[in-house]
Amino acid sequence: MIPQDRLFQIRDRFQYLEAAMSDGSGDIAALAKEYSDLKPVVDQIDGYFTLVHGIDDARAMLADPDMAELAQEEIERLKAALPAAEAALQIALLPKDAADSRPAMLEIRPGTGGDEAALFAARAGVRTVGMTQFELAKDKIMMGAERKSMVMSEDEKR
Repeated sequence: MIPQDRLFQIRDRFQYLEAAMSDGSGDIAALAKEYSDLKPVVDQIDGYFTLVHGIDDARAMLADPDMAELAQEEIERLKAALPAAEAALQIALLPKDAADSRPAMLEIRPGTGGDEAALFAARAGVRTVGMTQFELAKDKIMMGAERKSMVMSEDEKR
């Protein structure tokens, strides 16, 4: 069970951010960043409360004999959806890692696999490197050189 007072606090903060952004008060960039961070969480909270209120409404309809069967079906359907909504909400409530907002560096090295593909083309006696040789080179690079079918014979080494 998720503490509902915490969910109400998050929704209140979200509504405050909406109001502050529409008024133009405060640092708009900081408000917009916090707003965009809270938006998916508030969407999950709203979905969770929709299910909870739907169950309560269906329970209230149980008193009406004409609607009892329909209300019971509705309760069962909503109760079945509730655990998934709670799990998604708990994931949305997890704190964000500070490293998530930092930029990342990626190194791309040219030529990886090109030389291997040329070797496969030479082994096959082909003058041009084609897609087949690139696929074989990719397989060798990803799976390692220990595959017996990929080991060059003494004749091929010359």
